[in-house]
Amino acid sequence: MGSPALRHRVPASGRDLRLPRVFAFNKPRKVVVSRVREGGANTVFELLPADYRDWVAVGRLDKDSEGLLLFCDDPRFAQRLMDPGAVAKTYIVAVEGFPREHDLDAMRRGGLVIEGQPAFPVEVRRLGKAPRGGTRFEVVLHEGRNREIR
Repeated sequence: MGSPALRHRVPASGRDLRLPRVFAFNKPRKVVVSRVREGGANTVFELLPADYRDWVAVGRLDKDSEGLLLFCDDPRFAQRLMDPGAVAKTYIVAVEGFPREHDLDAMRRGGLVIEGQPAFPVEVRRLGKAPRGGTRFEVVLHEGRNREIR
């Protein structure tokens, strides 16, 4: 990945636009998306090359989740991506058992309650059996809140 001090510039209408740089990182389980260790767990920033430790994580995955996490060298751009409803977020999840379509329809309508608040409607598509039993789903959030997937 080149030096973080260099920014990509693109000429447009007679001036250079400075474009934010983004890279993808596969966050392992048991690692927190924080700059500070929590309960002895490693942070994602400790796993990054030193030149990228001042970049901003775009979103969060909780300690027990693994998956794609984006990092950006422009905090304002990262915040715009994280604003609720700005960008749809797609997750592949595995659950125990085989939820009924009736329960999935409640999620699609936004009929569930999470921590006392009604959940936003989500797109849910059954993908089949999970590798260790249960069911795999694709879930698309258009407006997310903390622990909505969990």
